[in-house]
Amino acid sequence: MFFPGKDGQPVPAPVLGATVEVKVTGIIARARVTQIFTNPSQEWLEGVYVFPLPADGAVDTLRMKVGERTLQGIIQEKEEARRTYQEACAQGVKASLVEQQRPDVFTTKVANVGPGETVEVAIELQQVVQWDHDRFRWRFPMVVAPGEKEAGGGGLLLPPVRRRGAPPINPFAFHADLNPSFPLAKVESPSHAVTVAAGKNFQYAVDLKNETAPADSDLVLEWAPAVGREPRAVFYSEEVDGERYDLLMVMPPDAPEAAAARLPRETTLIIDTSGSMSGTSIEQARQALLLALDKLQPTDRFNVIRFSDSATSAFPASVPASRDAVEKARRFISGLQADGGTSMLPALQIAFRNPAPASLVPQVIFATDGGLDDQGKVVNFLSTHLGGRRLFPVAIGSAPNSALLRQLAALGGGSFTQIPDSGHVASAMSTLFAQLDAPMLQRIEVQWGDPSAEAWPARIPDLYLGEPLVLTARSSDGGGPVRVSGNRGGSAWND
Repeated sequence: MFFPGKDGQPVPAPVLGATVEVKVTGIIARARVTQIFTNPSQEWLEGVYVFPLPADGAVDTLRMKVGERTLQGIIQEKEEARRTYQEACAQGVKASLVEQQRPDVFTTKVANVGPGETVEVAIELQQVVQWDHDRFRWRFPMVVAPGEKEAGGGGLLLPPVRRRGAPPINPFAFHADLNPSFPLAKVESPSHAVTVAAGKNFQYAVDLKNETAPADSDLVLEWAPAVGREPRAVFYSEEVDGERYDLLMVMPPDAPEAAAARLPRETTLIIDTSGSMSGTSIEQARQALLLALDKLQPTDRFNVIRFSDSATSAFPASVPASRDAVEKARRFISGLQADGGTSMLPALQIAFRNPAPASLVPQVIFATDGGLDDQGKVVNFLSTHLGGRRLFPVAIGSAPNSALLRQLAALGGGSFTQIPDSGHVASAMSTLFAQLDAPMLQRIEVQWGDPSAEAWPARIPDLYLGEPLVLTARSSDGGGPVRVSGNRGGSAWND
């Protein structure tokens, strides 16, 4: 928090205490941040509180206690909120105004803070815990990192950051309650020293080892599930305003011997060669697709298709992955150049020209920067032509249309992979292909407690090694128990 100094310039306010508390249920993390400041001057001042937040976090609660008065935040349109705040200031009423300055930074203005008064700020937010290869990862920013404007010396106020070797500043306490509903192989923090206490019913309590730590780096907490040799389903449910929200998570087995024998597949590789893919992006895409060719087995069928204003393919239809066919596909990929528009529909029409062979696992993998000229037509086409094929979009470059590609992955019952730079192409694609080689559960069906529940995604993806499957539903009636079933290596599985 900042108060104006004698020269009118903002000065950091003394910090009396700070805590971060988080409760994780399944993949939903609810965090509460509390900080206490004081006005050290003998004047009535307006304070400006700057705090970092996860870019994917949703703030739903703000409480501020100024002296003996508590302020409860309400959500308004930006201009309306500013008018409300200005009217309160003019009347001498204690008030605060929260505005988002960047996706990861909010600021709060606090009016009429008296001499020596304390200001306690409490913020609550929710976010989805991210999955990273073999573990869950929760990251919470503790420092406002300078953006381009701030780095140049203007714009957003930045709290002081401890320099290397300097005494600790802005200390905070931390506590986490993990309720994954399944056993964990490990709980650790790569950013801070922590202690972990295991409780009953697969609950875990995490605290800072030294009770407090300086707020000079992001707080990261990781936990890896210990599932065993068979898939495991866990179910969470919550009622809000008369409606029930359910979350079903199916964890893949973690034992190395759990991988089923690799099944022959039809792999269709589609590459975006539009002008927006020129330079590094097309180079990354070529590298990714050449890696895909290395994974093919002689029992597979495959094809490679490029698209820009139009589409062409290495073969008229999918062919057996013979040595000669793979070599021809390599030459096809190596000769691709980026130019023209971004019309993906012609490529899909080639890929879906013939039905997928019944004896093969059909997978469509396409690499693009996401800037499609015909995205509406693409969505409509896939909605009616997917059949049994699974779709796996790969975002290449630093600015892909991630929202669209995630939508296509959900529509196609596959997964979305994002590769921001060339240094991650090999590792990210290797991880994807390893997952595609090891389907743990196929033809999954879910019977929700309420048969009329609105469920997402509508088309349930397969469960792959190393990545959990998350399904959600909303209903007005909790109904009975939830049942999930599928096919595991040719045998029926249910939980």
